[in-house]
This record gives sequence, structure tokens and C-alpha cells, in this order.
Amino acid sequence: MTDFSKGLEFTKKGREIFGVDPNESANLVKVDPFDLVSAKVQFRKYQREIDLLADEVEGMSVGSDSEAQKMTAILTGASGLIKDLDRIQKKITDPHYKFYKSILNFKNSFTDKIDFIIRSGKKKLSEYSYQKELERREAEKKAREELERKQAEMDKFADNAGIDRIELTGVIVETSSGPIRSESGSASTQIKWDFEVVDLEAVPRQYLRYEVNKMAINEAIRAGIREIQGLRIFETSRISIRSN
Repeated sequence: MTDFSKGLEFTKKGREIFGVDPNESANLVKVDPFDLVSAKVQFRKYQREIDLLADEVEGMSVGSDSEAQKMTAILTGASGLIKDLDRIQKKITDPHYKFYKSILNFKNSFTDKIDFIIRSGKKKLSEYSYQKELERREAEKKAREELERKQAEMDKFADNAGIDRIELTGVIVETSSGPIRSESGSASTQIKWDFEVVDLEAVPRQYLRYEVNKMAINEAIRAGIREIQGLRIFETSRISIRSN
């Protein structure tokens, strides 16, 4: 990669010739690789030629073979100028781009590992959160069954005693555990239904459009359908991380 920092530095011998202390680095002459003025100079030398071509095309009419040939020559020349300008741009920007790519690749060697850490951690948090949700549902089921059992007992007692029945009420189970919080941020779990195709030929036609009609299937899932032939419908949990 081109080292711009050493551009136009005096050699040791040259510094001695010009009476410059060869050991005094402060006297080194350097080129600024981001000098926009110098870069523009390399393009501006084409300005007059471009203006002449523009005037020539504007003032020309094509009504004969010779005029068509002349216009073709102008246009091919103009295309050649574009190639020249592209080469200048590449010459100026290539070192910067190569430096940018080198930094990007080096940075990615860190972020790729961080991405793996996040994916791995999210997977574990997702599994934990989903297990907690299953436990919550099981506790809710048991609490509901216990409430129904007590309600049946109370109804039987009321009927035997000849008094009005009393409906038992109460909060059964907490509906949501909320986000997991830490000092640096929080992790929220979203549990939703998803599906995958296990046998495309077995999927009913109303759920097909070329292949599978995802919109129709998702609407069916939202409506409470949990079994569709040829599909596996399942719950999945997704973790969202928010930093403070």
C-alpha cells in the first residue's frame, strides 16, 4: 500500500546538500494525502477540452454521413475522457480505499467475534425465557384447575344448603415477567408463532401461492389455528437487547 507519509521526504543526502540537519525530522516535507486542491488540479486540466466538445456538439447538426462520422468521433473522444477521469480518480482514491478496507477488515475481526457472543448469549436467554414462559403457563393451568375445583365445591355446598351460588374470582398468575434488567441495559423477550414447511405437496391449496402463501398461513395462525397439514407450527422466542 502506498505510504503517503513518506511522500516527497528529503533523502539524507539531499538534506545535506540543502544544508538541512539530516537528523532533524521536523524539517521533513510531506504530502497531505487528503489535499483536495491538489486532487482537483489533476481533473481541471481537462476542463477546456470538455468545454470545447460541449460547444461543438451543441453547434453541430447531423444530416450527412460526414457529419455523422464527425459526431461519432466526438462522442468516442468524450467516452475516452471519461475513462481518463476514472483512471485519475482510481489513482487518487485507491490508496485511501485500500486503507479503509484494511481498517474495516481489522475491525471486523473484532466485531465478528462480538456478533458470535451476542448470538450465543441471545440463544441462551431465549431458551431460558421460553422455559420460564412454559412454567408460567403450567402454573396458570394448575391455578385455573384449582379455582375450578374450589368453585365446584362451593357450588355443591350452595346447592345443598339452598343458597345462592358465589362466583370465585381472583388473579390467577402474573401474565408477564417483563424484561430482564441489568445495570448496563435490558433484554426483552417476544414469543410468537412461526411455521416451516415439512411436506409442500400436503399443504392445502388455500395456503399455497406458487409455493406457500405466508400471509394466509400467518392469518390462520393469528386466528388460532395450530395444525395445518404439511406444516409444522411452533412457538419461537426472540430476544431484543437495549443498552442504557
